[in-house]
Amino acid sequence: KLVVPVSVADDLLHQAAQARARKRLPVLTYRHTKGSVLLRSAQPTNNAASQGAERTYLEACRQAVHRHAPLVIFDCRTQVAAQANRFFKGGGSERPDTYQDSGRCGDLNSVIQLDVPNIHEMLNSYMQLRALVERSDIPENRWLQRLGDTCWLEHCRKITEAAVTVARHMVIRRKDQPPQCVLVHCSDGWDRTAQVCSLAQLLMDHRYRTRKGFATLVDKDWRRFGHRFSERSLAGGQKASPIFLQFLFCVSAVAAQFPADFEFDSTDLMMLADLRLCGAMGTFLYNSEQEAIDADAPTTQVSVWSIWLQRCLTSVGAGCGGSSAGCGTGAGGNSSSSALANRRRSSTIVRANSDGCGSESKPLRHQQECPQQQQQQQQQQQQEQQHDKKEQVTRSASTSGLSDCSNTSFHGSFVIGRMPTGAAATAAAAFPVANEVSARRMLLPVTSLKRFALWDFALRYDEVSFCRKRAHWNCEIDCQRVGGRLVVSLRDTGSAECLGCRGEFVLLPIPRRRHHCRACGLLFCSSCVQWRGRLPMPSGCGVNASDNANNGNASANASSSKGPLEKLCRRCWELALQATGEGRRGSCS
Repeated sequence: KLVVPVSVADDLLHQAAQARARKRLPVLTYRHTKGSVLLRSAQPTNNAASQGAERTYLEACRQAVHRHAPLVIFDCRTQVAAQANRFFKGGGSERPDTYQDSGRCGDLNSVIQLDVPNIHEMLNSYMQLRALVERSDIPENRWLQRLGDTCWLEHCRKITEAAVTVARHMVIRRKDQPPQCVLVHCSDGWDRTAQVCSLAQLLMDHRYRTRKGFATLVDKDWRRFGHRFSERSLAGGQKASPIFLQFLFCVSAVAAQFPADFEFDSTDLMMLADLRLCGAMGTFLYNSEQEAIDADAPTTQVSVWSIWLQRCLTSVGAGCGGSSAGCGTGAGGNSSSSALANRRRSSTIVRANSDGCGSESKPLRHQQECPQQQQQQQQQQQQEQQHDKKEQVTRSASTSGLSDCSNTSFHGSFVIGRMPTGAAATAAAAFPVANEVSARRMLLPVTSLKRFALWDFALRYDEVSFCRKRAHWNCEIDCQRVGGRLVVSLRDTGSAECLGCRGEFVLLPIPRRRHHCRACGLLFCSSCVQWRGRLPMPSGCGVNASDNANNGNASANASSSKGPLEKLCRRCWELALQATGEGRRGSCS
C-alpha cells in the first residue's frame, strides 16, 4: 500500500503518476516527530498533460504537512546526468517556480542537486577496487594512491553527505519555522533514492539502528519500494551495480563513528553483504515484491533476516528479555521470533512504557561506570524527557486542525492507500514512523574522506588467514586443526612473498619458488616447508580394523590410514606431530 494525502482522489493519483518516470509518483516513506515528512519518487517526465495534476498532488502533500510548509526537492543526480536524461530518455528536472502556490510560499520552494554518480560509475569503481584488492604486487607506499584512484570511498562519502543534507533539512530548523515537505528522487527512484532515503532515516531515528529496526528499514525502503535486486546482482548483466553493498559501506562508516548508538557493527554488516552476494537468499533475489509473490518466495525461499537476526542471538550471548517477533521477513520465509541478545559494547535499548512512549535503558558496558558519568547520564535523560513532553504538546496543537486519521498508521493528513480499518495495524508495521517513539538523537557523522575505510573482507586471504593463525600460536588451546577436512589452497598469485620468512618469490639470481603447505594451504618458500608429517585422515576414509586383521596387514594399514607424508610448514608440522606422533624434517622435493 502507498501512503498518500487523504484529500487526493484516485483519479488525480493516476494522472499525477503519468508525470513521473515509470509512474512512480511521490509517496510517503517517513514522518519525523517534528512534523517533517520524507517523500520519494522517480524523475519527472516531459508529459505536459500531466504536469498540472502533479502540481496539484504535490501541493496536497505540502498542505498535509503544514499550510506554510516549504517544498524541498532533492535530485540525487548530477546536473549533467539530469540534462542527459532530458534529451535521451524523456526525463527532466524540477524548477522551483513550477510549484509555487500563488506566490504565498513559493519563495520557500527549492531544488537541490546532490551530485551522486549513476550505477555505471559505481560499478566501474567497484570493479577497480576489486582488481586492486586481488593484486599482491602493489607496494605498500602506493596502496592509498591506488585506492584513491578507484573513487570507491569518495562515492560512499558523497552518499553519506547527501543523506546528512536531507536529514538536516528535516530536523534542524528554527522554532518559528514550520515543518518541511522533502522529496527525494533520482532517475528511476530505486537506486540512489533508496540509498539516500534509508540512510537519512537511519540518522534521524534511533529505532532503525537496532537489528530489528534495520531489518524493517531495508525491507521497507529497498524490497517493498522495488529495488532491482536481481538486475543489480554482480553475477552478470548490463545493469549490474553494487548499490546495496555500497549502502552497507555507508552504514558501516556511520556506525564506526557512533558505536554506542548501534546494535550492530561492521562485522554484522559484512555478514549481510555476504548473504547478498551469495545469491541464495530469497530477500535479495527479485526485482519487486510482486515478482517474489509470483515466484511463491514466502514459502519456497529463505529470508535473510531469519539468518541475520539468529546470528545475533548465537554470537552475542544471553538475551536481554526483549522480543524480536514481527521483524521484517524479506521476500521469502518467516523470520525467527526470539529475544534480542545483549550487545557487545555500549549501547541503548528502546523499551515501551505503559503510556506507549519509548524509553532508553542504561547503556550495557563491560566495565563499571564512575558515579560522575552516571549522574551526567541521568541529567541527560531528564532533559530528553522534558524535550519529548514539549514536542508532544506542540505536535498535538499543530495537528488539531487536520483531518481525522485515527484508523491509519500516521498522524496528520496522510492515509495508507484506501485500506479498511482492520488492515491499518498491518500497514503500520510496514511503514514505521517516529510518531510514538521519538527520535532522541540525530546523528551527524563527519563526511570527511578520512573517516571512511575499507572493511576486513577487502583484505586478501593470505593477509587475514595467516595473521589469525599466528595470533593463536601462543594459546593454550589452539584453534587450528590439521587433517580430516578440506584444505583450500591459496593461489600462486595470491602472495608475492613467503608467508613464513617474508622473503620475496623470485626466479633470479637465486630462485625462491612457491610451495603450498598441505595442511593450511598457504604459500611458503622451500626453507619454510622442509618438514614432513602425516595428516589424520577424514572419518570414514580409514581402513576397517577387522578387515586389517583378516588380511593380516593390520600393522601396515595402521600407518597408511593416517595418510602419506606431506609437505608442511613448521606450525602445521607441530600440530600433526601432536595428532599422529609421526613426522620428520627433510629436504624439499
